[in-house]
Amino acid sequence: MSNNKQLEILGNLKMDKNYWAIHFGEYNKFANLGYEKGFVAVGGRELKKDLSSYRDLTRQEFAREIYPYLAKTYPNLSKNSLAQSLGQLFRFCALMKIGDIILMPKSDE
Repeated sequence: MSNNKQLEILGNLKMDKNYWAIHFGEYNKFANLGYEKGFVAVGGRELKKDLSSYRDLTRQEFAREIYPYLAKTYPNLSKNSLAQSLGQLFRFCALMKIGDIILMPKSDE
């Protein structure tokens, strides 16, 4: 893509929206399903907790509540990996809003 085309795309962005770049599953394997059905999701089969009640917590409150659950659910993850997972869950639960723009490559791209 040329620089001019990139600048044209950037010039058309709506700055009153949040933009999120995500991958949907390992190797983005669920992206096509998300496009087809119009949704995004977070987590894996191991996560059995409904996080919707945590969306109004501060980052620190969220960490206090969810970090022990993540550490128990994923005992083999390092502290750094747990912290990254916690941050991803917080952004998904508390910061992403309906109407935000999701940038996600399709499974075959």
